[in-house]
Amino acid sequence: MPKAGTKHVVQTFRMEGQTLAANPEQTFKSPESAVAAAERLAERATGVVAFSMEMDSSVDFFGEPKILFRAGRLPPELQDV
Repeated sequence: MPKAGTKHVVQTFRMEGQTLAANPEQTFKSPESAVAAAERLAERATGVVAFSMEMDSSVDFFGEPKILFRAGRLPPELQDV
């Protein structure tokens, strides 16, 4: 079923040898809950980022992510967004 609205995501990262690897993303109902989860996860994850983005899967549209929180080691494309 197509969905439109704002998606609030937390993405954590871990080290696999010398490589930074992404864990499965987690979605939240509000930006506040995404930030709260990211803050908790930052204590044990190599890196964490929380972001929100507009989306409409019925037309395959995903807007630019708005960074809400970031901590630790992240891929280069997430460091200066």
